[in-house]
Amino acid sequence: MGLILEISNLIKQYNNEHENDTKPYNIFKVLEVSDKEVIMCRFLADLINPNGEHNHGNFYLKMFLDEVLHFEENSDSEIEKLRVYKEYPINLERRIDIVIRSSNFFIPIEVKINAGEQKSQCYDYYRHAVIEDKNTKVVYLTKYGTLPSEYSTMEAKAFDLIKKYFE
Repeated sequence: MGLILEISNLIKQYNNEHENDTKPYNIFKVLEVSDKEVIMCRFLADLINPNGEHNHGNFYLKMFLDEVLHFEENSDSEIEKLRVYKEYPINLERRIDIVIRSSNFFIPIEVKINAGEQKSQCYDYYRHAVIEDKNTKVVYLTKYGTLPSEYSTMEAKAFDLIKKYFE
């Protein structure tokens, strides 16, 4: 742990000294994993997991809820109840990249780095999630903030009917 902390401090110092540089240091590019969706999902899931290898409890989960999801109900007692899962199975064919959940709270997170969309993927995730939490939304994380297409958000049968109509 001492080496990682030392490296982290050196990176912070370097970034402070070079804050006007256009290209900050990116460890993911150095390791050539910045476009590897599975690896990045595993990293993110561990980082926001209060029981992750980082040993910082719910610090990163709170930050993710605040900064990324703009989650307003982030009292410590609510956050303590949340659990983070990676590759959460919803049926034999589908796994949600990351899920944040408690007994009355369910957030499915689909991460798209360079992978293509799957037919009705977000629709299926939402259909499962809304059973767990009627106020849920599917979080779609991409490099550029793009939204999922109708191919992913529509029910497969409906999409096929619409596709046939326009062929």
